[in-house]
Amino acid sequence: MNQLDKDHLRELLRAGREGQLDEITLDNAQTSQQPTELILQSVTTGILQKCLEVLSLVEQSNTHNTTDEPESLRILEVLESATDLDSLLESLMPTAERQEVDFDNPFGESGSLLQPTEDEEQLEKVKKIDAVRSKLRARAKTLLQDKLVKETFLGLLRSEVSLLTGAPNQDKEKTPLGVVKRVRSLDIAIAKLQKKISQVYIQETRTSGRVNATTTQAIEQLSERLSAAKKTRDGVIFDSDKITQSWLYVNKLQQYKEDLEKYGFAITPSRRKLISRVLEGVTRGEKMFLVGSTGTGKTQLAILVAMLVNEQGYELVSWHEGTTPRDLFGYREIKKDDQGNIVSGTKPGPVTLAITDGKIVIHDEYTNGQTRAQLSAKAQLNAKPGSNTKISGFEGQLFSVSDSFGEIFTGNPKNEKTTKDREELDPAINRMLSGLKVDFMPQNEMFQVILALFIDETGILKLSKSEIKLIKKLTQAASLMQKCHNQEFTDLEESTKSTLATVFGGDITEVHLNKNFLDTGTLLRILGGFDLAKAQGISFAEFLNQKLSEFANDPKFSESPEEQELVSKILELYGLKDIKQSQENEQPFILPSQLYQVVFGKKEKSTKGNPFENPENFEQDLIEKSINLALEQKLSADHQASRKTMDFFELADQARIPMPTFEQIQSHLTPEVLERVKLLPQPKLICVPTRNKQGKPIRYQELA
Repeated sequence: MNQLDKDHLRELLRAGREGQLDEITLDNAQTSQQPTELILQSVTTGILQKCLEVLSLVEQSNTHNTTDEPESLRILEVLESATDLDSLLESLMPTAERQEVDFDNPFGESGSLLQPTEDEEQLEKVKKIDAVRSKLRARAKTLLQDKLVKETFLGLLRSEVSLLTGAPNQDKEKTPLGVVKRVRSLDIAIAKLQKKISQVYIQETRTSGRVNATTTQAIEQLSERLSAAKKTRDGVIFDSDKITQSWLYVNKLQQYKEDLEKYGFAITPSRRKLISRVLEGVTRGEKMFLVGSTGTGKTQLAILVAMLVNEQGYELVSWHEGTTPRDLFGYREIKKDDQGNIVSGTKPGPVTLAITDGKIVIHDEYTNGQTRAQLSAKAQLNAKPGSNTKISGFEGQLFSVSDSFGEIFTGNPKNEKTTKDREELDPAINRMLSGLKVDFMPQNEMFQVILALFIDETGILKLSKSEIKLIKKLTQAASLMQKCHNQEFTDLEESTKSTLATVFGGDITEVHLNKNFLDTGTLLRILGGFDLAKAQGISFAEFLNQKLSEFANDPKFSESPEEQELVSKILELYGLKDIKQSQENEQPFILPSQLYQVVFGKKEKSTKGNPFENPENFEQDLIEKSINLALEQKLSADHQASRKTMDFFELADQARIPMPTFEQIQSHLTPEVLERVKLLPQPKLICVPTRNKQGKPIRYQELA
């Protein structure tokens, strides 16, 4: 295999990220070029499992960067070297870490008092890391001694390389690898431009107290470039084929996985839209109030925005009915100093620290607090950066409000069943807050976030097709539970309503699920334990059966038998009770080139126009495409633009993305757009997504 192939393979395995594929899998490889599907059909599941193990060992070797040997590797060596049970037990006994001191030579073999230099320490560290990596590579080599494993492993990788890099004479920027790199660079540009707009606004307004001419010009130009970057990104994705869509989907799942590790939640399109709105409000000095049910991710959202907008960090206040002004602002105290003298001092609380140190205060679950405590902080709601303010409990002392001070609030909506005893927010406080509803993550996004748990750094999804189907059903069940929690039943089928209502005497208005339901965080916690279960030989079906049974019968919620029955009904509705293990000899993983087809199924006919990569809200994108098509008057069914839009709606409909209504589309017709509409010939038509008896995904409706 030549160096070019090796470079492509490294790109393949890391999807453009940093890293290397160890040479052990490449040198002297004599494998013929065969299509992926042909290779998969000719080998058993056992061989594929070994290929996956080789890949995991190679990846572990390349990413290992500590001097400590993994405990799992030590245990493996012990297990493999033990001759009988007694020797195994002796080997597994912990060794004493304390060593006897040699008083004749207390400084070691050299007897030198000199410490090793920094270069020597670094060299020693590198040696230890390499030693661990060598052990991991040796295990991979052992697996590759099986000729069939090696041929299958390298054959699959070379097949994926050829798909990733395209034909030899193909424009490199149009290959899947080129498109993925292009989209990733555009994503980075979009994120930087959005952040820069906020930074320019904050810096200028806090420095001069107003938006200057140069500020306006800078923001206008940044906004133009931001819009152009988004359009370019959407255009690149819109014109890509299925193989490229697969790699883009891999890239998205890997990004979600990185988000989960870094922020605790994934920045999906719906979350990105919320972040943009909160960031925009905080930038303008608004007191943003995130309102949503438990489990929607309000707190994580607030923390992320605080981190993005303020380098000083944040202070968190967890509100409850016993929260007092002392919990917010701190208090004066009498204490002894280091010399034992009695002195008067100040112990600042989180709000005081934020005001003086220039941090964001996150008032978490603000609606749980008492009105008296909330009113004690009302003066700070008026506090503006650069001004002075008096803080309750500090005897009139003036505090200078730091330039980067800000506040974000979170709370649950008032509900007769869940928060009926809670006090209403005082109108004087309510009018000072800018409310923003935080809904549960849409089902299709939840599905993708859960898949991200199982995506490898190499781009391989470590799930079988049947396991992916179970995860989809699980997220559908979770979405229905969330609707029951919010009592949102209007878009449910009558048969589903009837099933749910049977638990509550046949009355759908009485259906509720307040104590225990599945949200994204709960699903992540449940499925996060599958790696351990899998290593113990437990199948995915067995694992889900156990975890969902524990969830449905959680003794903490035994005082709500109706809700427990409702949870069981919903799980049963989606075939998630007594799940049977698939009897098929299934492929245990999904290759990057297969992912799009596996996730979206064979009924997807169009090779272009995937809506699932749009960085903005799907509904907004559908609305924009409806309006743009109308403005261009490209209405014939065989026209390319019309065809692409129909494909776009077709895919969105298959993914069960809520379609915008004609009224919603009309509400987005700005005065500028309407001026353009006036210039169009009659009839003035707009493209509306629908699903009529003929199965067509769109219809045309005349504008007034």
